Amino acid sequence: METIRDAVEGLNLTLVYGGFVLAGLLFCGVAFLFGGDGGDGGADAGGDDGGGCFLSPISLAFFTTSLGAFGLILLHGLGVSPMRSILYSILAAAVSMTVLSFFFYRLFVRGGAVVRSEKVDGLSAEVFTAIPEGGVGEVLYRDGRGQQKALARSSDGSAIPAGIPVRIDRSVGPTLVVSRVDRQV
Repeated sequence: METIRDAVEGLNLTLVYGGFVLAGLLFCGVAFLFGGDGGDGGADAGGDDGGGCFLSPISLAFFTTSLGAFGLILLHGLGVSPMRSILYSILAAAVSMTVLSFFFYRLFVRGGAVVRSEKVDGLSAEVFTAIPEGGVGEVLYRDGRGQQKALARSSDGSAIPAGIPVRIDRSVGPTLVVSRVDRQV
C-alpha cells in the first residue's frame, strides 16, 4: 500500500486529470465532426426493439472526460487527498457514465431516433440545408414516423444545393449518404 501511495504522490495529478479531460473531449469532437455515432452495440442490426448495449465508445469517452473533471474538482476544489481523489473520481465517473449513457440509449436508440438503414435505403428526400462539396448538409424525407430531418452527405462528394431531390443510398451512423435524382415532370 505504501508503494502505491508513494507512486500516486509522485504523479502530477493535475496533468493526469487534465489529460483525461482533453482526451475525452478530443475523441467526442472527432466523432462529431466525422459523423460517427460511436457504435450503439449493434442496435441497428437487430429488430425494431434496438436490442443493443448502451455502452459505446462515446460513453467511454464521457467516462474519460468526467474522470478527469471529477479528479480536478476533488483534488483542487475540495482538497481531497490524491489517493482518495483517484478512487472517488473513478466511482463518480462510472456512476455518471452509466446514468447518462443509459438515458441517451433509451432516448435515442430505443426511442427510434437513430436512423435505421433498412427503413430509409431507397427513399426519396429533398436537400434542406445545402450539402457542400465533401461536406455535410441536411435532408428531409418521409418514413413511417412522418417527415424526418437528418444529416446527409453526397455519395460522390459533390455539392448539392438546397431544394434538390435526392435518393437515400445508405446510412453511415447518423448520416445519410444521398445521390441526386432527376425531377420527373
